[in-house]
Amino acid sequence: MPVCEQVKDDVKLLRSQEEMIKDHYRENLEDYLFWSPSGNMHFGYWHGGLGFFNRDQQIQEMNHQVLNACNLKEDNHLLDLGCGLGGLLRSAYERNENLKLHGISIVEEQIEKARKFGLPQIEYRLGNFSSLPYREESMHACTAMESSCYAQGESKKDLIAQAAKVLKPNGRLVIADFFIKADAKLGQNTVNLLKKWGDNWGIVEIGRLDKVQHALEENGFENIEVKNISKNLIPSLLQVPFLVVIHLALLILKGKCNKSRWEHMQSCLLCIPLAIQAHKFTYSIISASKVDHAAH
Repeated sequence: MPVCEQVKDDVKLLRSQEEMIKDHYRENLEDYLFWSPSGNMHFGYWHGGLGFFNRDQQIQEMNHQVLNACNLKEDNHLLDLGCGLGGLLRSAYERNENLKLHGISIVEEQIEKARKFGLPQIEYRLGNFSSLPYREESMHACTAMESSCYAQGESKKDLIAQAAKVLKPNGRLVIADFFIKADAKLGQNTVNLLKKWGDNWGIVEIGRLDKVQHALEENGFENIEVKNISKNLIPSLLQVPFLVVIHLALLILKGKCNKSRWEHMQSCLLCIPLAIQAHKFTYSIISASKVDHAAH
């Protein structure tokens, strides 16, 4: 479905969401590495005992929070849906070298860069998580780290259905992302802000908690847990404006500040006015287990 119009020489050119996502991540790969040289493309999780301004430590802790929710055991298979540069999978390998690790992304440049980080034990595939190229019931856990926002509609039903297909009975799905709260009513100013934020990153709709939970139930998941961790993101969110200013200045000095990178910086900054609307939005870790029909 076309989601963007570009006007060039009075001719409207339509770009699909997939093309927008590929272009964005291809053109802004260096910017994500400025945020996290270790190749993690997500916010950090802070708690007492971690450095308040130690972004890398918090990012690694976010990985641990998601991996803890997976309940992985020796030799289990883990699939990261929208794996980016493979940061979560490398964290999983550091915890347990016997895990069988898989990552999928639609962006070829991400896969190439992820492989350059090393660890040939991790299997990366180029593909779309709306049509997974894996055997049914072949995975013990699936994760979606700030990638579910690219899935279909407010329910993210395509990602959830595909995860259900490849997960074994009792397998775990863990999603960490930004969501609209179930009972939230968005005013026009917030809708406009959200649209601008999403358009720059190729996001059509972010998930709504109640619809995501309903899609999980419809696709055979149980023991659904929603953990609101919005407050744990505050330290890494506070670093965003300072890093944007520094990085933007460096890009201008290097003559590399094109339209795509400027839009990316805009959306980074827009995360803050959206995040402070805590009565409307939440950053949550959602975990659920695929029903074991043999036990019912």
